[in-house]
Amino acid sequence: MKVSFRMITQLFCIYCLSLASPKSISNAYRHNDAFYDPLSRGTSPRKTALKTCLIALSCYSFSCLQVVTSGDECLVERFGKYHRKLGPGWHFVFKPFDVVSFRATTREQVLDVPPQQCYTLDNAPIRADAVVFMRINHIEMAKYQVEDVMGAILNLCLTQLREEVGKLTLDESFSSRERINKELLKDLNAVTATWGVTITRVELQNMEPSKDILAAMELQMAAERKKRAAILRSEGERSTLINEAEGKAAAAVADAEAQRKTVLLNITEILKYVTWDREVYPIRQGIPKSHLQRSYQGLAPQRRIASLCSIGSISAS
Repeated sequence: MKVSFRMITQLFCIYCLSLASPKSISNAYRHNDAFYDPLSRGTSPRKTALKTCLIALSCYSFSCLQVVTSGDECLVERFGKYHRKLGPGWHFVFKPFDVVSFRATTREQVLDVPPQQCYTLDNAPIRADAVVFMRINHIEMAKYQVEDVMGAILNLCLTQLREEVGKLTLDESFSSRERINKELLKDLNAVTATWGVTITRVELQNMEPSKDILAAMELQMAAERKKRAAILRSEGERSTLINEAEGKAAAAVADAEAQRKTVLLNITEILKYVTWDREVYPIRQGIPKSHLQRSYQGLAPQRRIASLCSIGSISAS
């Protein structure tokens, strides 16, 4: 059982009043003598009444004390009108004219937004919930500018959450949590500023699509995995064929290059034993032998072969 300061004060008042009961006061007036109570023996009725008044005044004073803990604030109304604000510490409230009408904490509070049904831009049903972190900066505005500040913030969060989810498609809503949090924070602060409340941050917790949407998403993911596997398999086969073709082409080029070098080498060996005689080449009469050799050696290898083929006879020395 939690014992509060108010309960202790009330028990103390009851104890003090029991010391000066109506029965003892009537006996004192009847016999014109002091109370027979041990605490009031030898006193007159006037002193007894004064003592009773002092005790009652003390009890009233204790009952008017108001304790406000650190991080809390209270509002006091006098005759139904705002009178003052109480900060942390001990305060005297003049009852019954002063009444503590509102108590709130200035510490950061957590407001849990329950899951609710939302619809995305492509009409996909989804359940979303969030957590809102808030702080009351002006307790007077939170009391007199809105009926129920916590309920108003909760309803505002639900409305803004549905609106933000409705701006995105199903795929975008799963990948845009940070964007939704920022938009919710901006929209909520724009409204709660007039209530004396600051929203420090908003965290979107869960976004659960319906069972039909989940089944469709699983089928889509399975199809995507099969598609990627087929693409990877075809790319592997294509790479294999390309590598084989490139290998064959490289081998053919190397073979042709080797044959070309072999032919050129043979021609070079043949040219060492070629005799350029005028009797052998009657069509080249009058052309000096040295000039004919220089002209032949200046030809490309293919032209040399053609020239050799066109010669009628070649005599080896």
